[in-house]
Amino acid sequence: MSTESDSTVERMLLDDQVALHQSPEPITAILDLMSQNTISPPASSAPVQLQAKPPHAIATLSGLPPLPTTLTTLLPHQPPAQIKNEPREPLLNPQTTPSKPKLGIRHIDLAYHTSKDKMTCRMCFKRAEVTAGWEVKRFPISAPWADLSRHCEQVHPAGYKSLIDLDPATLAETRERLLAMDGQKGKR
Repeated sequence: MSTESDSTVERMLLDDQVALHQSPEPITAILDLMSQNTISPPASSAPVQLQAKPPHAIATLSGLPPLPTTLTTLLPHQPPAQIKNEPREPLLNPQTTPSKPKLGIRHIDLAYHTSKDKMTCRMCFKRAEVTAGWEVKRFPISAPWADLSRHCEQVHPAGYKSLIDLDPATLAETRERLLAMDGQKGKR
């Protein structure tokens, strides 16, 4: 038991010696030294300071006219813009869906037969072969693409979808076959 009490006494003596050499709050001592300017960072650690020239001085030295520094210099006839603290919409909204594919100019030969003065809807022509009384839609050669596309989308939605879903290789192959057939019809 005496060894246990001896070690406790030794620890207490050691703690007393440390307390003699260490202040109760070391940070206080450091702050006191800093306020008395007795400690400072070494001179080599100070940032290098360069003499910078203002932009207008650089422009003058280069022979160019000085750069405008404010909005009023740029537009003196207009009042400064008012800053609004309104929340902005994000540029990319993750909730928006990508726009659906549309009939493009690359589909024109597949959707319409073109003659000198008119464009005939191929899908209407095919439907008229099987549906009595179906009117084949014809457009003037100068019809806006929006009208041609809208007709296909609204009147022939299934055909429209199958046209826009064609991959480029199939689109090109189908166009070649169709134009070859049109050429054969013209020779008869």
